[in-house]
Amino acid sequence: MLIDVGTNTLRLLIGCVQSGRVVRIASDRKVTRLGKNLRETHVLNQHSIALSIRNIIKFKVECDENNVRKIIAVGTGALREAEDSSHFLRTIKEKTGIDITVISGDEEAELTLKGIRGQKSFFGAPCSIIVDVGGGSTELIICKDQIIKASIPVGAVNIFERFIKYDHPTLSELDDIKDFLMAEFKPLLSPVQDRKIYQSCGLITTGGTPATLASMYLNLTSYDGDKVHGQTLSYAEIKTMFEKLVGLPLKERGSIPGLEQQRADIILSGTMIIMTIMELLHAQELIVSDHGLMEGVLLEATDFS
Repeated sequence: MLIDVGTNTLRLLIGCVQSGRVVRIASDRKVTRLGKNLRETHVLNQHSIALSIRNIIKFKVECDENNVRKIIAVGTGALREAEDSSHFLRTIKEKTGIDITVISGDEEAELTLKGIRGQKSFFGAPCSIIVDVGGGSTELIICKDQIIKASIPVGAVNIFERFIKYDHPTLSELDDIKDFLMAEFKPLLSPVQDRKIYQSCGLITTGGTPATLASMYLNLTSYDGDKVHGQTLSYAEIKTMFEKLVGLPLKERGSIPGLEQQRADIILSGTMIIMTIMELLHAQELIVSDHGLMEGVLLEATDFS
């Protein structure tokens, strides 16, 4: 069993590995926004800490009910950056007995690659570009002649908090986000920015933002990872959804099928990350993977057990 303590979302996966593939038994997720205001305060949000602790305790109860033998827990963006991460980790250990391992950005990219590679049907193209859009960081993995991995502290939560000050983002705010994202991602994608090179590649995305966009596209009333997994979205479809979102106040955004109320604020910044990457790659479509980091951690644990 695995718990992923992310910047925006706490996720649970109960499963096992059979013939090199992860078999899901149960899953759950809760938006706790652990990294709220982290860029300004450098510490974890107190309300989010309490919410995360309560939900980790609930996750442990779920594990006990499913007779889980081993619990693995990892922390990513927010726990990498926060000055008080060690206190949070000690508190979780004291209250639940669970040890959370904070993984580096490079490890997160490597494990995400391992988790997605388990879905062999996604790797039919000679080249694959994987993008994991999280709340506090984005991981890029280019699989071509060699594997190039990068993790940068640019995610849906910290971009939202840094640039968007109004319920309806201004054109100036959106322009500032676009300029910033272009400057951050263009150097990282230079190995595959030539249009002829990209045409031989496939773009695979994972994380809360692409999963939410797929859920919106499918008009799901509740999240269903099996339906989201493998969904193809075109750039035009994503742009249409983005333009609709920008034109709505926050309260109305949260009523859109497939978009959780707790994600209604950061969906704009997360979508801009995806659109910027697609523009830099001249990509006309992407594939959404509901598998990634968590599956990679379970596969890695099985390899060394």
